[in-house]
This record gives sequence, structure tokens and C-alpha cells, in this order.
Amino acid sequence: MGGAKKKSRPEAHERPECPWQFQHIWRWFFEVLNGCPSTGMGPVTIGWRDLQAWCEMTGERPELWETKLLMRLSVLRANIEIDEQNKAAKPKGGR
Repeated sequence: MGGAKKKSRPEAHERPECPWQFQHIWRWFFEVLNGCPSTGMGPVTIGWRDLQAWCEMTGERPELWETKLLMRLSVLRANIEIDEQNKAAKPKGGR
């Protein structure tokens, strides 16, 4: 029986580039995320205090929509990480 092909992540060179209008968001995202503490209970996400500390340390002043986007991106990233961990934990051929 033919099955659906498993989709894999595109290689870095196959992914589209981040539009220039959002490159600062992408850079900020990794800066803030790298400073977030891990609780050991799951993937790290960005919170208001993390953003506040980052702003104080860097002098950056993102607009409200940019801070909300940074937090939303961190939640999306965490969900993807959880999905990948769950897929890896499933036994092959199992349900």
C-alpha cells in the first residue's frame, strides 16, 4: 500500500530568506530566546520579563506589535519542538 510521503524540513539553503522588513525581528528573537531561562519542563518560551530584561540590557525599544510577535514566535517554536519530540518518541510502525 502506498502511503503519504513524510514531509521533512527543508534544508537551510532551500528555505526562503526572511523578508528584510522582519530581519530585525528574527535577530531579536534569537537574542531574547538565548537569554531565557529553562525550567526543564519543556521548550523555552519568551515572556514579558524576558523582553523587559533584554530591552534594559540592549537599549532596544520594540513596538508593542513586535513584542507580541516575538512571544508568538517563541510559542510556535516550542510547539514545533514538542511535536518533533513526540514523533521521535513514537515507536516505528506503532500507533
